[in-house]
Amino acid sequence: MLLSDMMGPGWSFWVGTVLLLAAGSVFGFDCEFPNRECGWNWSEAWTLLSAANISALGPTAPQADSENNVKGEMLYYSAEVSGPQSLLKVVSPVFEPHTLPTCALQFALHMFRMDFAKFKMIINAPNNSWESTTFEGNSAHRWENQTQPINVVTQPFQVILEILNPGTTYPSHVAIDDIRAINCYHSVGYVTAEKFRSSNIRTCEDMQKIPLSKLQQEFGPKTGQTFYNNCRGKDDRIVKYFKDRKSVSAEINYGIRFETEEDIYNFINELSIEVQNRIQKLNSKGKLVTLKLMVRKSDAPVETAKYMGHGICDHISQSTPLKSATDSSQVISKICCGIARSLKIKPQNYRGVGIQLKSDMIGIDQSFLNALPEDLKKKILNNFISNKKHEYSAAASSQQPSTSFAPIPNNSTKLDESVLNALPEDLRKEVLESYGLYPSCETHKPQSSASKQTESCSGHLSSKIHEPQPSTTKQIYSSTEQKSSKEESEVNSDEFSQEKIPTLGGVIELDDLRALIKEWMDSTDDPFGGKCLKGI
Repeated sequence: MLLSDMMGPGWSFWVGTVLLLAAGSVFGFDCEFPNRECGWNWSEAWTLLSAANISALGPTAPQADSENNVKGEMLYYSAEVSGPQSLLKVVSPVFEPHTLPTCALQFALHMFRMDFAKFKMIINAPNNSWESTTFEGNSAHRWENQTQPINVVTQPFQVILEILNPGTTYPSHVAIDDIRAINCYHSVGYVTAEKFRSSNIRTCEDMQKIPLSKLQQEFGPKTGQTFYNNCRGKDDRIVKYFKDRKSVSAEINYGIRFETEEDIYNFINELSIEVQNRIQKLNSKGKLVTLKLMVRKSDAPVETAKYMGHGICDHISQSTPLKSATDSSQVISKICCGIARSLKIKPQNYRGVGIQLKSDMIGIDQSFLNALPEDLKKKILNNFISNKKHEYSAAASSQQPSTSFAPIPNNSTKLDESVLNALPEDLRKEVLESYGLYPSCETHKPQSSASKQTESCSGHLSSKIHEPQPSTTKQIYSSTEQKSSKEESEVNSDEFSQEKIPTLGGVIELDDLRALIKEWMDSTDDPFGGKCLKGI
C-alpha cells in the first residue's frame, strides 16, 4: 500500500519504516519488541501492555498485538487515561553505518480517534539529524505495516519515532508494536546481500534456522562460520583500541599572520622543534618530511569572518624523502624552509602551517637498532618495510612458534621484546646472538638425534637436562654438578670434604675411567641432554 493511498481525508492510518543497521550485529536488528533488552527506550507516557491488561481495554483500543496475538505485548497510550501529551517518543539503540538501500525498519501503529499534529521518523547521527518521513492525519481502528527505506547512512545513528500533540482535541488511543529491521547486513556487499535475498534470509532469526554446513557451502568455510556465530550474537574478534602510528605531525591554522619571509622561517623552525619533541618521545625517526600549507584563496577576503581565523583557503602539501631517518629539528626545518622558499607564496597569504614526519618505523626503539651490527640492522629494516602492516604488540608473541630464548638481562642495552617477537626466527636468532644471549651450536650427533639437538639449540641453555638411564651416568652428573656448585658458591660439602683422592663416580684408575665413559656414551644418543659443549 502506498503512502498516498492512506493519506486521504477522514480516519486514515500510517505505518512508517526507516532504514537502519543493528549495532554489533552482522544482520538486521531482530528482537521481540517491546523488550528493553533490545536497546529500545520510550517516554514515560507509554504503557507496556501484556495479555493480562489488553482485555481490560475499551472496545476502541486494540484487542490483540499487531500479529493478532491476544497474549502479545505492545506499547500503548491513551489520552483518556493519561491526558493530552505534547510529545511521545520511541528511541532506538545506536546502529552501525550501512550502504545497502534495501535495509529497512518495519513497525506497526494502531491509531483510533487519533488527533495529532505530526508523526515523525528522525535519523539522528553525530552532528547531523534529519527527518526521514512525516505523516499527518487520523487512522482507522486497525493494525497495518509499511516498509519505507531511506538513504544510505555513513555514520553510527539512531532512529527516533515521534508523535506530536496526541489527543489535544478529543480522547484518542495509539499503540506501536513489532519493530524489526529487514534486509540489513553489516559489512556485507551487494553480491552477498543478493544471496541472502535469494535464500529468503531477511533477519537473524531466518539465518539461525540454516545449519552451519549449508552456510559454509554457500559462503565458504570462514565466512559461513562468521555468519553462523554473528546471527547468534557471538563475535570473538579482538577489540583493537590502538593502531600502529605511521607519522608524527604538528599543525597550526589559527592566528597565522606573517609579514616577512623571515617570519615564515622562524615559525617553521619552532614548529620543527615541536615535531622533534613529539617523535623523540616515541623514540623513533622518520624518512619522509611533508610541509602542509593553508594559503588564502585568491578571491577570498583578507579579513576573515572569524578573527584571526584561516578563512577560505587553498591547501598545498609537498613532501621530500630523506636518505636516512631523522628526528633532528634542524634537518626538518631545513627541508621545510626549502619547500616554502620554492613555492614563492606571499607571506601575507599564509593561513596555516603544518609539518609531518612519516615513516614505517614509527614506534620502533632506535637505540635497540643502533646497538646491532650494520648488516643485521639492514636486514631488520628491510623486514619491517616489507611488512608494513605487521602488528608490534604483545599479542604477536603468541603467534610465534613456542620456542623459548634467553631472558634479556636488565642491565643490557634495552631490547624491545615486541619487536623481537615480530621478527622472523632467523633474524631473531641473529639479534640475540649479537647480544650474546643466543648460544651458537654445532651438531655432530647421529641423524636420529638431530631433531633433539635442533630443538635445544633454538632456545636458551635450559637448566633441565635429560637424565641417562645407567646409574653410573647419574653418579657422573651428580659429582660434576656438586663440584661446580662448590667452586661457584664456595660452600663446603661433607661429601667432597671427605674425598682425599680425586675420583669420578667412585673410579680412580684411568682404565676404569675409560670404561665408565664408554658405558655412558653408549647408553644414550644424546649424553649431553641437548646442550652444546660450546655454550657450556
